[in-house]
Amino acid sequence: MDNLKRKRGHEEMDHDGGGVGVSGPEHERTKEVDFESHLQLCDKHAMENNNLLDLVGLINQKKYNVGGECVDLLVKMLKRCLKDLRHRDAVHITRFIGDLVNCNVITAMSVLSLFESFIEVLKEEDIPQARSDWYVYMVLSALPWCGKVLAERHEADLERVLFEIDKYITSKRKKSYLPMLRVWSSNEPHPQEDYLDSLWEQILTCRKNKWIEHQLIRPYTAFDRIMANSHQHALHSITRPPHTAHSPYPLPKVTFRMFDYTDCPEDQPGIMPGHHSIDRYLIEDWIEQILIYYHLDRKECAEMLLQYPSASKVPHIYCIVECVFGHIFRLPQPPFLELFYSSLLIEICKKEASKAPVVLAQATELLYERLTSMHTACIDRFVNWFAYNLSNFQFKWDWNDWSDSLTLDTIHPKQIFMRETLLKCLRLSYHDNVKDMVPDTFSIFVPAEMTPNYRYSTDTESQCGKVAALVKAALTEKKPQDEILQLLNQIPDNPELKEYNPEKIDVFVQTLFSLASQSFTHTFSALTKFHEFLKFLAPNEAAMQHLLMSVHSLWRTHEQMMLLLTDKLLKTEIVTVTSVMTWIFSPEMHGDLHCLYVWEIFHVTLKRMEGYLLATRQSFLQAEQDQLKKKRKKEAKQSDEEESESDSSDSDSDIEEAKEKHELAEQMHKSLFFIVFKRFVDIMTDHLTREKTINTPWYKYICERLQMCLSLYGDQVAIHIDSLEQEIFTPELNNHVLKIFKQFKSLYGL
Repeated sequence: MDNLKRKRGHEEMDHDGGGVGVSGPEHERTKEVDFESHLQLCDKHAMENNNLLDLVGLINQKKYNVGGECVDLLVKMLKRCLKDLRHRDAVHITRFIGDLVNCNVITAMSVLSLFESFIEVLKEEDIPQARSDWYVYMVLSALPWCGKVLAERHEADLERVLFEIDKYITSKRKKSYLPMLRVWSSNEPHPQEDYLDSLWEQILTCRKNKWIEHQLIRPYTAFDRIMANSHQHALHSITRPPHTAHSPYPLPKVTFRMFDYTDCPEDQPGIMPGHHSIDRYLIEDWIEQILIYYHLDRKECAEMLLQYPSASKVPHIYCIVECVFGHIFRLPQPPFLELFYSSLLIEICKKEASKAPVVLAQATELLYERLTSMHTACIDRFVNWFAYNLSNFQFKWDWNDWSDSLTLDTIHPKQIFMRETLLKCLRLSYHDNVKDMVPDTFSIFVPAEMTPNYRYSTDTESQCGKVAALVKAALTEKKPQDEILQLLNQIPDNPELKEYNPEKIDVFVQTLFSLASQSFTHTFSALTKFHEFLKFLAPNEAAMQHLLMSVHSLWRTHEQMMLLLTDKLLKTEIVTVTSVMTWIFSPEMHGDLHCLYVWEIFHVTLKRMEGYLLATRQSFLQAEQDQLKKKRKKEAKQSDEEESESDSSDSDSDIEEAKEKHELAEQMHKSLFFIVFKRFVDIMTDHLTREKTINTPWYKYICERLQMCLSLYGDQVAIHIDSLEQEIFTPELNNHVLKIFKQFKSLYGL
């Protein structure tokens, strides 16, 4: 308590509660903000700093009216969080309110009434399941803090709340989306449970154990005798804000499990709590809060994680590693950048050099062993993390332990993991180093050298070969682009392809980028210099696809170059997003569909489209706002009629131009997703027709890529949901493929 007084001042014990911002009616908003900042400070320090509860409890005991102001502020904050859909803040305030029952500040009955008002959402009709889940989660997540005192004072009322929640979780909830969110398709050795199901089982276990937990620090118990005589406050009623079509709610998630008590050696402190122990939830929740509050500073985050207040009771390094990997593998995407988690684990290894590296190595082995059932998107992240981790530890690893991957099929997850890991290491190192870091027996996984495959280097007899030599000389001598075009015109046009000449594209693209192959800088400079020339050679979608095929033919062994060069081609508008996507799913690229770089290009393309659509929308809205401002300005100044007509004409023209550009972007956005899903459906249907089974590594791979696309870009896909159902995901489609689309609809409540 002395530390708290030094931090916040101790005037509240001598005055009318000024230390927590409750000093006058003229500063209502200031009081609320000040109190909220104190509450956020407690959240930031999680379990080890619940002193604000003591503070409010002691203030209430001495100054009942000030305690009432604190309670009123909490209610206002909660109402605002519910209205603004600030999910995490609402959860924390609800917990704080529940914990104030232990300090004799709030009546137990009013907290139960709050919980009942939350679960009244279960009676609402035509709302997404995510809304119901969120309110139920707020109640369940607060019970470890206040369940015991509620059961002691009003057990029947608490049981009524739990009964309603049990009906909802066991009977009403639909969870067909789970396959899209599971890290592993198998429940062995650990179950992959829906987060609300898991928390409900943990609450039931806690209730069975008389609401006893072993992780929460409750400093206010030292003041029980003082607070016992406090007068309590009743909470004002809180009305849930109504649901709207644009109300966002957190997506469901699957509780990640990697360790249990059998994985932790005996020299570790304590025992890993069971999957359905409330202590497991409290530990994970504490780690989650630290990751959220300190994700911008890996060093401070690592330091806070290692200061777990109950470190002597549990193997906290195992808990931290499991939770961090749970974030990395969370589907559809991690809460923060993957690089943050990778650098955080390295920082933890530095600070706990005697323990953390051993746990991390054990976790890596476990993840490798379970690769067969791991979701493809998670394998990508495992590859990214492991390659980055190796680069920070001199690329040292005992590869012989993974020799079982040598004899597997090329599309097997372990083969893909090994191959992609070394390719990622190549981006972080150089070829000879990657070649030397693995045993000779693993040479099948070593990437080829990143040299351009210039197809005209030995072709001197054909017409294209002769022209390529002339173009190469002209480029070397920096001849004008008109002369280079004249040289290319020596290649005869194909009568069947009137709008473009594929041989001209091939000769120029291969020659240009082979000459600029010394570095990324040289390549990008060449692209910038011949930007308009390339656009001239590739005027339509088919020509753009051929340009991409020519680039791929040249750089087939340099995946990073393909990724960056394709992104540059998109950025400079030499190729369109639809041409890139058609090229990815073209027959010529089918052999590379199981390569990670192809899906990196896939995501870059979709994000480019998303950014362009957003930019055109903002331009359109800005044009409308500018017109409105001009109109108001004209009305205020009473401008002459002739000038105002001119201004009005200019504004209308700007709006029409911006509107037209945005509508074209929307059409391109729709076309892009139609191409994506049509190609997915076609290749999956062809495979099922040919193989007659879904139990193949190739089908699992493509199926999970489709799941990833739907879940990751769900908000964008939802825009075209009706058209997709009418034209692509029709009832006549193969049930195995259609089931994935239904999982997506369930996930987003469509």
